[in-house]
Amino acid sequence: MPQKSFTIDISSKNNFSLKYNYFYENDNHFDNDSVFLYLHGLPGAPLSELTHIPLFLNNLGFNCITFNYPGMWSKNGTFTLTDLMAGLSGLFKHIKQTFQKITSINLFGESFGGIVAMNILGRSNNQMFEGIHINKTVLKSPVLDINPLIVFLPTTLYYLQHANVINVPNMKDLLADVKKLDPTQYYTKISSQQEFNIWGVIGKNDEVLPASKMVKAVERYQNMKVELWDDFPHNNIEDHLYKKFGEQIKVFMQN
Repeated sequence: MPQKSFTIDISSKNNFSLKYNYFYENDNHFDNDSVFLYLHGLPGAPLSELTHIPLFLNNLGFNCITFNYPGMWSKNGTFTLTDLMAGLSGLFKHIKQTFQKITSINLFGESFGGIVAMNILGRSNNQMFEGIHINKTVLKSPVLDINPLIVFLPTTLYYLQHANVINVPNMKDLLADVKKLDPTQYYTKISSQQEFNIWGVIGKNDEVLPASKMVKAVERYQNMKVELWDDFPHNNIEDHLYKKFGEQIKVFMQN
């Protein structure tokens, strides 16, 4: 599938650049509203290797934009709440200016990307985030409540820091930032906007997340459905499960 790369300058407390890749089906479908913004999990992968979900979505007939969070897999920016939100804001503005026909966008949140997706929805106004309409949201094994993971977060983040995956100025501040991203704070706002359409899947025996607690969080949203599948691991998903997942995404997007 063809792709193009863009680099944009982000004005923030720490000025930095953000690079994103745009995967599109063909030249006739380069600039249209059938596009997803892929929000990856932790640690994700360097941008050049962050191709699996974009190609998966391309095969379903959707274009896809993918990027690394600021301060992740590069020294561009810091892995902080300030730079994350500045990066998202700058990315949406650039998409709006660069792609004239993209007036709405779909979100695809995987694992930690579920947190990011819910923050975009929660911080939007009338389904608009930086001038772009948020259409539908697909969640894959999403984190929807940070509290059950608090005990594991320090170890995970320290490991990523020492592996030079994340650029962190202050680990104590980062832990506080992650807690501020807790999507449960947006229960009321997201539920009150019935136009939001959110669907996803998590495995009953997810080897990373406490699936039952994530599904419990879903119950507080009136416009979200996350299905609990018997066989849907967090990682290393077999092809037949991806096929089933893709078929359900197409049904969701057509409704």
